[in-house]
Amino acid sequence: MRRVLAMNPGIPGVGGARRRRASPLALVSVLAAAVVCVLPCWAAAQPEQVNEFVPIDELPEEDRLPAAPFLISAYAIVWILAFGYFWLLSRRQADVERDLAELARRRPVPDDDDPLEAA
Repeated sequence: MRRVLAMNPGIPGVGGARRRRASPLALVSVLAAAVVCVLPCWAAAQPEQVNEFVPIDELPEEDRLPAAPFLISAYAIVWILAFGYFWLLSRRQADVERDLAELARRRPVPDDDDPLEAA
């Protein structure tokens, strides 16, 4: 039986086509993607768990979080957002009142008590 090779350079391994080497950029990008996929696993590793209650006075200074700055900043953010929302509502209400006043100026409402007679 005879072997016949096609002379088509588009198909690898057929017809004398050369095998291409992977470029260094491709290798670096594959390596970077692998590191990016593995990093969350390393970051998610849990620290050693404490099995008993430790009073806050016995904790090291770097493990203590002062509550007052967090509480004050949280309240400040909430109040700033609330006042911003109230200011936005007052501006919108003023725009609506201005539009209603302009409509009333363009078309006056009849003073009759019976709305059917006005039509």
